[in-house]
Parts: sequence; structure tokens; C-alpha cells
Amino acid sequence: FASSVFAAPLSRSALAVLDVDLDPLVFEASLSVDEQDVVIDGVTVHTLIYKDINNPGAYAGTPDGIPVPKIVANVGDEIKLTVTNDLESPCAAIACTTSIHWHGLELDNDSDGTGVTQNHLVSGETYTYRFKTFRPGIFWFHPHMKPGPQVFAGVYGALIVKNPEEAALEADAKIPSAANTHTV
Repeated sequence: FASSVFAAPLSRSALAVLDVDLDPLVFEASLSVDEQDVVIDGVTVHTLIYKDINNPGAYAGTPDGIPVPKIVANVGDEIKLTVTNDLESPCAAIACTTSIHWHGLELDNDSDGTGVTQNHLVSGETYTYRFKTFRPGIFWFHPHMKPGPQVFAGVYGALIVKNPEEAALEADAKIPSAANTHTV
């Protein structure tokens, strides 16, 4: 690639979610679904986002772009993610109820976040998703209760499950180094 391709600064909008559990085999965090103004290409835009409840300073002001939570865990970790619906009705989206649906993960129905397996979270309600990670990969999550309006407004996140062999794979140049890996 030509170096000019990377001349623009990379987005700072993928924000690491704070793990509050001291057990290295458990990733525990809390997100809320909320509204926030952000700046995109110099224009202030009203969005819906996931906010890290345990790291509110990361979402202060108007970040450059939509702030996207990034959960980083290891294969075999237990994920405990509590989500709170802080959207007031009416909200900026057509649907103000919410959930979290996880793409590409093997998990029980009670953590799948679809209308078949979970009731909608109305304003002020909280739900805890619990599951284990079984394989490495890059996954994403988003609301699944009339998902379009919320996803299009900015409510989505990334889940990165690290391979225990990553250091060896990086050393053998089979995967890029951490410095050359970016959440888009």
C-alpha cells in the first residue's frame, strides 16, 4: 500500500470497554443505550450509542465519529455484560426498546437478544447477558428489537476474542501485529 493511503488519522471511535471483574477468566462490564451528539466531518449529529457505564469519561464531549464499544476477551472467558436502556420514549429512533444480539457466537437463548428469546428492554430496564467464548474471532453486537433505526443511529459494538496463540502467530507473521490491527 502507498503510505498516502494511511495519511488520514485513524478514527478514535472504537473505545475499549472497561472490565470491572478481577478474575482474569471473566469479562464483566455495563453498557447503557443512550442518546448523544457527536461530530462527523465537522457536523454535529444526534445519535444513539452504547455507553460504558463504568468509564463515562470516555464518552464526554463530542468525539470524532460515533463512539463504538470494543470488548476484548480471550478464548474461554465468561462474558457478563449488563445493559441498561436509558432511552426515553419518544427517542431519536422509531423504536426506543432495546436488547443486544451477538453475531457469530455460540450462546444460550437467554443471551441471544432476539424477540423470540428475550423481552424488549423498555426505558430504565436492565438485563445481564452471560456466555462463554469458545473460539477466537472478531464479532459484532447490536439491538435486535426493530434493529434498523437504532443500528443506523449508531448502536453497535465489536467483540474481539483473542487467540491464546496470538503472540506466536504474530512472531511468525501469520497475523498482523497489534500495532497494525485496527477495529473499523
